[in-house]
Amino acid sequence: MSFVKKLYALLRSFTDLLLYGNFWIAGGASAMASVSLYLTKGNWEADHSVGFLFFSTLLVYSLHRIVGLRKAKGVRMTERYKVIERYKTHILFYAVLSVLACLYYFFQMEWKAQLFIACLGLVSITYVLPVFKGKRLRDFNFVKVFVVAVTWSAICCLMPLINAGHEIGQVHYLYFLESIFFVFAITLPFDIRDMKLDNFVGVKTLVLSLGKTKSLILVRTALAIALLLALFVSIVGGTDQYVISRVLIYSFLFFYVSRLREDMNDYYFSGVLDGTLIAGPVLLILIEQIKNCLG
Repeated sequence: MSFVKKLYALLRSFTDLLLYGNFWIAGGASAMASVSLYLTKGNWEADHSVGFLFFSTLLVYSLHRIVGLRKAKGVRMTERYKVIERYKTHILFYAVLSVLACLYYFFQMEWKAQLFIACLGLVSITYVLPVFKGKRLRDFNFVKVFVVAVTWSAICCLMPLINAGHEIGQVHYLYFLESIFFVFAITLPFDIRDMKLDNFVGVKTLVLSLGKTKSLILVRTALAIALLLALFVSIVGGTDQYVISRVLIYSFLFFYVSRLREDMNDYYFSGVLDGTLIAGPVLLILIEQIKNCLG
């Protein structure tokens, strides 16, 4: 094997581990929480809430991968499920480590944040574990995308503020609402990817009901609303660079989603769509640096 092929294989394995080991999506949760704290404190200081969100996301998605693999039995094994099957032992190991890390961070946090986590954590666990007579919360018709958008946004946007003892003001509620539409917009395309599986297990989704074309219109509408809310966040929060970063992210997504097909490699879904959770804060930091350099 040539050096180039070895390097490609190594990069491919690393990318698979990053995505299917759930480190990528866990980084996205921490990134969103960091933005929430940034809008309050004006800096990028992390605290225990950011660490908790990273490892709790790692835990929930690890459980989701394992349970989802079992649910997919009987469906033709796609490349995504082959990779998950290959990393199953790793994923279980990360889940165990995540439990320990979650417990550590949880007991370092304020009791109000702990109570908030307990309530939303219950929703998260029932979303991935089949506690409803063999069904998960996500297996109920039309529930999946709305539960993800609201729960994800609430715990990433509001919990860090509760833990830090900050008063939740107008800018935070606007960021929370923006995040709901943003997460909705990047979650719905996953239902395009999962159309065959959802149809096989008998779960009705918006994509199966509306079709791909109308679903993409819904995604773009959600992005437009998110951008409008981002403008209000920038005005209330006094951060021009924030809305610039959001214009870049949402404009990219607006055109990107039209290229997605259910048979595409999962890198186009998990890699790119989940990556926008991280790209937003990264762009915000870069824009801040450029602004500082220009004086």
